[in-house]
Amino acid sequence: MLVFQHKNNFMVKISEARKTIYFKKLDDQDFNAIMHCLQGRMISFKEGEYIAQTGDKISFGYLILSGIARSYTIDEAGNEFINLDYTKENIFGLNDIIIGNKYYTEDLKALTDVTVLALDSFRLINPTLNRCQRHIELLKGCFKEIGRQTQKIEEHKNILSLSKTRDKVLKFLDIYKKKKKSNSFEIDYSRQELASYLGVERSALSAELSKLKKEGLIDFSFNHFEIKDK
Repeated sequence: MLVFQHKNNFMVKISEARKTIYFKKLDDQDFNAIMHCLQGRMISFKEGEYIAQTGDKISFGYLILSGIARSYTIDEAGNEFINLDYTKENIFGLNDIIIGNKYYTEDLKALTDVTVLALDSFRLINPTLNRCQRHIELLKGCFKEIGRQTQKIEEHKNILSLSKTRDKVLKFLDIYKKKKKSNSFEIDYSRQELASYLGVERSALSAELSKLKKEGLIDFSFNHFEIKDK
């Protein structure tokens, strides 16, 4: 069940919003003004709860202040596909809002307890007539966030375009290696979630991981992976 923050909790959490790329250049007066303009409201969700669902009317862009959320799409057969993870400073709903969709085209689920700052979807990307500087700074942050999401989507598309499970696994692990700047790292997916993300059957994924381990290319234990030097 979603929980609207009480005043004391709001004051604690709002400091996290102040640190994000969207508002960090604003003084107290400008920050308070833009919160009023955007009708900002703090909402908490428990692990496993939906923050937004496909088909819901778009009312807010959700700025993640704490916790991890993940977006999914579901095909006509009911299969669930992982899209993007959203952590602190990320905004869910921007693409739909900018395109002008009336309804969300993805589900967003809390992977942990999550606190969001819900921002009015129309006012988020439509500055007031005087084009105030505080809103310009917000839009600059939104452009950076769209760039981040686009990059992650392209990474995912490149993986899905590969025909062999082996190539998908190696590409995925190489991306993590570069992101973590280490040959040894933890991934953010269970085996079933990883299979969903790669667009393969779990059995095929498990078989390929075992082959790669036997060949000495990788080692793993649960969610910890190590890429071996050739």
